[in-house]
Amino acid sequence: MANHGRAGAGLIVFLCVLSACGTEQGFTRQEPPTDAQVEELRAAALPFQADPARETLLGQDLASVDVVLLGEDTHGTREFYELRSRITQYLIAEHGFTAVLIEGDWPEASPVNAYVRGEEDGPDPLAGFASFPNWMWRNEEVRGLVEWMRAHNAQAPRKVGFYGLDLQNLDAALTRAVAYLEGISPESGERARGYHACFRRAGRGGEAYGPEAARGAVVCTREAAQLLEDVEAQRSGAEQRGEAALEAWFDARESARAVKDGEAYYRGMYQGENSWNIRDRHMLGVLQAVTEHHARTGQRARVIVWAHNTHVGDARATSMAAQGDLNLGELVRTQWDRSTFLLGFTTYEGAVTAASSWGGAPEDKPLAPAVEGSYEHLFHQLGLPRFVVRLRGDTPEVLQHLRSERAVGVVFQPSLERAGNYLDARMAEQFDAVIHVDRSTRVLPLGR
Repeated sequence: MANHGRAGAGLIVFLCVLSACGTEQGFTRQEPPTDAQVEELRAAALPFQADPARETLLGQDLASVDVVLLGEDTHGTREFYELRSRITQYLIAEHGFTAVLIEGDWPEASPVNAYVRGEEDGPDPLAGFASFPNWMWRNEEVRGLVEWMRAHNAQAPRKVGFYGLDLQNLDAALTRAVAYLEGISPESGERARGYHACFRRAGRGGEAYGPEAARGAVVCTREAAQLLEDVEAQRSGAEQRGEAALEAWFDARESARAVKDGEAYYRGMYQGENSWNIRDRHMLGVLQAVTEHHARTGQRARVIVWAHNTHVGDARATSMAAQGDLNLGELVRTQWDRSTFLLGFTTYEGAVTAASSWGGAPEDKPLAPAVEGSYEHLFHQLGLPRFVVRLRGDTPEVLQHLRSERAVGVVFQPSLERAGNYLDARMAEQFDAVIHVDRSTRVLPLGR
């Protein structure tokens, strides 16, 4: 199973953060399902054509909760983006959901938030997604959702926000938080530039800072904490200046928190700490902060998350737990209990957009048929192009056993897929429902 960001081996470990790399050790080999098991699963499958929330019973499940997590078993499958967009629009328009949070960095998503709220204009609201792997968010499906959200907000009494959960773009988060303090006063700006200078001594970005901090050459833990304190101290003044000032403060506060947690993440990556857990705890913190921010007027805050299955599905039901890894799905179930819904997405074969190495260009890569014994292979046997299986209540017995499940990240080598892109899971415990697209296509980056 993939190490998913566990530190201890320098840059090689860093490459695993989003690439789902790993070894074949522990690969689960299942006996073929019986005919009776396949028929039980077929009876539970709810086929749909285009809109799973409207064409199946799934919409009823989603409408009753406050936190909906929408997954994907690859970072480059077009159908996952299309279906998540349809579900997101349904939840916003018909059930009053107030925020979309993506597995992207906070500072890169901030311009999109301003755009969908009608606070900024521009020919390319997704231009801020410039760092690797930018095709995850700079694609046609995300652009369509963003334009739909902007149009919705133009006539809605309560604006829906768009935010980034992640902390990997340390430079952008630093720049955004420092710029905010520079606008407050010369004194606060001077202090903030001093904090920034500490990180600059290591070079640009977390990849430069991590090894320098691990060997003690440049350690900016205190500076990162002080930056966050300085921004938080501005809250009361922002509240007095009105809604726009409060939104700007909130953006700066979350940027500063991404710096604080990002410093720990990159330093821990090279010091043998579990950086995956630092990252997913940060995601929970952002989710909590956005929920509190949207609930400050006394209205119900309801949020939607787009992230990989390895973040969305409950880690306690997977081989991640044996490695000491937790994830966002586990944490939100602990925090919100039954007011959450974890929706996984799987595919059997097709094509996927991914890079051959970290920082590489997006490529069109084949996605081979899933390995025998995996959940995807099991779903393929139903002969249905698209379907939903609800996992709350009576769950098909065949989904309660430990089976292999595909997990393709942004770095993908098809020849090594069997060795590096599967984890073991009990799907009935991992998700509340799963959507399967039997044959899928790749997501197309904008400007390709």
